[in-house]
Amino acid sequence: MERATVAGADRAPGSRWFTTGCVISVLTGLAHSTAHFVTPPPPVNEKEAALRELLSGFVLPEIGRSTEDLLHGFSWWFAIGLAAPALTSMLVRFGRAADRSLVLRLGIGHTVLLSLGLAVSLRYFFFVPSMMIGAALAAFGFAAARAGIGRRLPAITPGS
Repeated sequence: MERATVAGADRAPGSRWFTTGCVISVLTGLAHSTAHFVTPPPPVNEKEAALRELLSGFVLPEIGRSTEDLLHGFSWWFAIGLAAPALTSMLVRFGRAADRSLVLRLGIGHTVLLSLGLAVSLRYFFFVPSMMIGAALAAFGFAAARAGIGRRLPAITPGS
């Protein structure tokens, strides 16, 4: 496969949508991780102070970690799990801008992954992360649809 020489000249259909999905995913992961560097506001009442103390002070004996530690770990994993696949996909595509089948296959993979993530987000998160996950999902879905419209893909063979 030849490399693109002019910006956009040899791009696969859907590659701009694909790049948009990757950028949204990476930015969402970065935005989410910034919360770890912000000092939480002081508790507004005694109940909230007691809950925070239990969250950070009570260590679960089975695992030797507090609930706050577990939540921080899951939070970091969410940020990494959203940004890393998108960064990896951009690196894989680097130099293969005209490869339509790569855009389609990676777009489908991200669409499936983010569909599951959006289902979880709609159930457990609030509006902002759900909106960002939905925007990335739509971009990857458009990329996959655009790359696959009216074209027959070559079969995946070992070593290709």
